[in-house]
Amino acid sequence: MLLSVDIEYFSKKITSKRHLFECQKCKQTLGIKKFLIHLADVHNEDVSNKYWSAYLLRCTKVNAIFELTEEFRGGEAEINHAVENYIKPKEREFSAFQLKENEKREKLLSIERQNLKREKEEKIRAAIVEEEKRAKQILDLKISESKTVYMVWEDVVFGKNKISFKHKTEFILPIDMQGIVEEMNLLKEGYFKKYYNTLLKFLVHKSIVLKEQSPGWDKIQDTVVLVEERVRSELNFNRSGSNKNLVQLPSVENLTNEEIIEKYIGNRSKSYYIQLLASMHSATRKIVPIIEQRDTVKEVSFLFTIKSKSRFYIVWENCNDLRGTHIFRAGNEEIDKVLRNLTTYIQDPEILQKRIVFWNKDVNSLQLKQKLQHYQSLKHNNRDAFVQGIKKLLK
Repeated sequence: MLLSVDIEYFSKKITSKRHLFECQKCKQTLGIKKFLIHLADVHNEDVSNKYWSAYLLRCTKVNAIFELTEEFRGGEAEINHAVENYIKPKEREFSAFQLKENEKREKLLSIERQNLKREKEEKIRAAIVEEEKRAKQILDLKISESKTVYMVWEDVVFGKNKISFKHKTEFILPIDMQGIVEEMNLLKEGYFKKYYNTLLKFLVHKSIVLKEQSPGWDKIQDTVVLVEERVRSELNFNRSGSNKNLVQLPSVENLTNEEIIEKYIGNRSKSYYIQLLASMHSATRKIVPIIEQRDTVKEVSFLFTIKSKSRFYIVWENCNDLRGTHIFRAGNEEIDKVLRNLTTYIQDPEILQKRIVFWNKDVNSLQLKQKLQHYQSLKHNNRDAFVQGIKKLLK
């Protein structure tokens, strides 16, 4: 008697995690128990030795059609023979087949993913090209509709983080620019016009400056940077020793050095650096108190004098520990001149960002430092290094 069991078909038909089997003769689909009863009752199959149960359960793992014939019926030896020589080889063959199929499927999926990625990248590139094309068309249209406007430095107005324009015939919207301050308007005559006296050319579309197409805007940006460097690096106190515009402090001639510090620090606690420098200050000279103006903020500073074997060192120290320490040197005969020049420099309201120049190494900064006889600058981030740097001055 011949019975075919299509396991691939059966394995796809699962109800409550239970395999169903279809009788190839009468096409009935049944669960394993009812299927065995059906074989015995309807088709007179012998299922008493459980051979069918074991065999059919193993067959559910194999994707193939098995023919069950009379010769495989019998005892345990025949069952084991069928399992070892027919079922297991088929299982291994099917596993190898599945592995190859999985590899093939994974390869196809990888190719598909690569194709999708390539298509996505091509779409993005195409979108970028299209966007650039549209942007160029818009820009070309703006340029064709724009006006060429010429201005001089008097037409440029500096505000807080912005630059405005006051053209005679055209209304032009301001341009935002971080770092711009109103005080730069004071520099137009002395610096902008003096050193960079050129016409500024702008392309204006509907009151908006096309910055990338305007040489004047490039000139403003470059000039602001250059002027900031020049302001930081040039002394603006060549006034024959005049004290014009300087902050005048009360006389300290009748005060001791300790009283000078107490007077100008007041109830605030003395910083470590102030105390150290005061202890090393020359007993033959007065500590010089000085008002240091930073934008709208006024801070108290002192000029300490430290005497070495061959010269004097003047130490500029602020009461605010966040400020660095700047040291200048002078011979015995020029100490008063160096102190006077340094005092004038510190108090001059027209010189912005006075301290930063001493950290710079550009040509203009070096010239300024040489003129002021700058020797060294120290930071406050390491007390031991600071003390060592100050004590070296005594040698």
